[in-house]
Amino acid sequence: MSLRRFLARLRSVPKREEAERELDDEIRAHIEMEEAEQREAGVSADEARDAARRTFGNVMIAKEASQDAWIFRWLEELTQDVRYGLRQMRRDSGFTAVAILTLALGIGANTAIFSVVNNIMLRKLPVQNPEQLMLLKWTSKPKGFYPWDGYADHAGCDSTDPGSGNSNCSFSYPVFENLRAHPKYFQSVAAWGGHTNVHLDWGGKLESTVGNLVSGEYFSTLAANPLVGRMLSPTDDQSGAEPVTVLGFSYWQKHFAGNPNVIGKTVGMNGAAFTIVGVAPPEFFGIQSGEQPSFWIPLHSRERIQKTTPKDFGIQSAWLYVFARLKPGATLEQARSEIEAIFHSTLAAEASVDSAFGGASGTPIGKLSPTDMSIRVKSLAYGLAKFSGFAGPLLMLMAVTGLVLLIASTNIANLLLSRASARRHEIAVRVSVGAGRMRLVRQLMTESLLLALIGGATGMLISIWASRVLGSLILSQAAEILQPRLLPDPAVFGFTAGIAAIAAVAFGLGPAFASTRVAPGMALKSNGGNAGGSRRMGRTLVAFETAIALVLLIGAGMFVRTLVALKTVNPGFRVDHLLTFSIVTDRMNISDEKQLGLATEIRDRLVQIPGVESATWANAPFLTDIYSRASLRLEGRDDPNGIIVDFATVGPHFFHTMGIPVLEGRDVEERDCIQRAPTAVPEADKGVMWINRMMASQYFPNRNAIGAHTKGGFEIVGVVGDIKNETLRSEIVPTIYWAGRGAFVSFELRSTRDPAALAAGIRAAVTALAPNLLIEDMKTQEELVQFALTPQRTMAQLSSCFGILALVMTGVGVYGVLAYSVARRTREIAVRMSLGAMPRDILRLVVREGLSPAIVGAVVGLFGAFLA
Repeated sequence: MSLRRFLARLRSVPKREEAERELDDEIRAHIEMEEAEQREAGVSADEARDAARRTFGNVMIAKEASQDAWIFRWLEELTQDVRYGLRQMRRDSGFTAVAILTLALGIGANTAIFSVVNNIMLRKLPVQNPEQLMLLKWTSKPKGFYPWDGYADHAGCDSTDPGSGNSNCSFSYPVFENLRAHPKYFQSVAAWGGHTNVHLDWGGKLESTVGNLVSGEYFSTLAANPLVGRMLSPTDDQSGAEPVTVLGFSYWQKHFAGNPNVIGKTVGMNGAAFTIVGVAPPEFFGIQSGEQPSFWIPLHSRERIQKTTPKDFGIQSAWLYVFARLKPGATLEQARSEIEAIFHSTLAAEASVDSAFGGASGTPIGKLSPTDMSIRVKSLAYGLAKFSGFAGPLLMLMAVTGLVLLIASTNIANLLLSRASARRHEIAVRVSVGAGRMRLVRQLMTESLLLALIGGATGMLISIWASRVLGSLILSQAAEILQPRLLPDPAVFGFTAGIAAIAAVAFGLGPAFASTRVAPGMALKSNGGNAGGSRRMGRTLVAFETAIALVLLIGAGMFVRTLVALKTVNPGFRVDHLLTFSIVTDRMNISDEKQLGLATEIRDRLVQIPGVESATWANAPFLTDIYSRASLRLEGRDDPNGIIVDFATVGPHFFHTMGIPVLEGRDVEERDCIQRAPTAVPEADKGVMWINRMMASQYFPNRNAIGAHTKGGFEIVGVVGDIKNETLRSEIVPTIYWAGRGAFVSFELRSTRDPAALAAGIRAAVTALAPNLLIEDMKTQEELVQFALTPQRTMAQLSSCFGILALVMTGVGVYGVLAYSVARRTREIAVRMSLGAMPRDILRLVVREGLSPAIVGAVVGLFGAFLA
């Protein structure tokens, strides 16, 4: 038997021990057989044994070959490569430190951004089978059937629908009831009524807190179990039922010391007594990620904590987000078709009995039908993204940090090429003694993987700190809520490992192949050999990273320019010496007359405080992204669907206090606020109103707007200057103002000195008048402006940091090319200097070689920045 045949047979043996025994037996049997044949031929015993061994072959080689067949040789070689790589890293400690720090910054930045994205966009709801949850959404054709007097726009619903007149996730209570009663393809249907602010009284301590209004099926649809007590049930959500509440875990821990005996106790909410029936588990936050409600109460308890009207639970008021859990085996299309049929039947039934239905937009019912509206469904597995507005900036930051990591990888590739020039002689020697090219590539890639592994681990540590900083910068108010969830989890670890491996391949593979492309003879004779390919690769990499760095720097400059431009925008009113704070008198459970009287008394006391020039109120402070919109019809104009305007409810001397110029007519007076407060449909009321300059020029281009009326008798008594109501970036739109009561108001005070110094006097004045009335959100208007600029400021700061980091990394890359060039051309430089070249000539030669690829990269980067 030949040695090759024997080894082939040996590999088929299932266990290594059996293979070794068979090897020994085979060698012994073969030698004995050969010895016997030799003895029969008359050969002596010693000569016969030697002849037998010669016939079989080298026994040690056979044993080594057998071991190679069974021992994982690659593992032994990997161990050798790792040891050698660690020695190389220790030997080149400067290079190692720069490479690891560069990688750690790139990987850490990417991991930190991914950690934030993962927690607010990619993490599923912590409930059972979240993929079965679906959110409903309606869409309307252009100028189609539009039944709502108004609808809620809670965060997390994408209200844009290309090709549609309008879209939203809000439904009326009758629609929800009908869907809940016909669950053919659903396990259950539930509704979320958004947030509610209350003054909560526990043990005589009054504080303002935020909870959620939910239907009785809310917790069962989400399959959420209580930590203590029970969750809400459908029997709790009925008109006249005893008011009950479920506490959030964090609020229970913070304000009730985690005491399980609170179950059955009562707490005051806006003066109404609610019984605590349960506590939610710590991981549960509802359907809106990024928030942590203090409590949940039934929808029908809304009337206990705030004023409601029968219309709130009618077909005209859309304020509920409806979601459902699919039955196993049911498809989204089946569910959508069923929901749409129920939706249309509900609208048709309501329209037939309610003559006002369909009139909110001024459209006769006979011309259009409920089929002009359709239903869509979207997955609720990831919840409603409270910070959906941050999705764009976060994804942009992901792209930016990805480019930073690409620069880091390119930079290290350049450094590896530079170091390879010093190791070319070593590689040539190893090739000369028989080392294969792939074996050398594997050795060099092992060193790259070691750098990536250490850099990734360091980057993970950096990301833990960086993710908290990013959370505070980007998410501001929710940072405290998200901090515990920003710690690394398996997804973040997997992401870090993945980008570290990709980075290792990106910066290691090219230099490894370039470094091993050597001619041993020439390399040994010239102590380095020709490195034209490596030189070209290094110059290409420098041009590449210069282009990327320039794109990032110019992008950062654009963000900074946007921030500067927004800071200089004139909002249309004076932001200096203006203080705002909010009160909610309807949480004190007092009548409308007393509410108006209380607001007036508070204003009268405020103007008596030294330093207060004037005071007024509005339904919301400006530049806080809070606005109200309504449909309005003017006399003398044929607008069947009305005109859409923004509106604000204001108090006495509002325009004087805010510094808004009154162009025509008069300011708001005290007598204007005594009249009945307008509703969301101004035509239904009698009274006075003010319009902005844009509305006057658009709808009264050839006549004076003063004295004009809306259909219904609302009279225009003033034209005022245009302001930016929502944000500094918003466009000027037609806006109306009317005088209103002070039920839910934001007071505005114009002062003659630092407005922040008035805080103590304001609190004392309000407390003396109404001890149980809480003052909320006291800020100067300048602080509100700064807060409104937070997203732009954050993007400018972060992009500038990443741009500077990219510039520094590119500088290190250029240094690497220069160092590589000098190391490669040392002999040439010596010859040039011996022939009379001056140091400045050598410097010019080296600098030109290093900067030429950077100039090419700058040109490419300018073009890329123009496209970006």
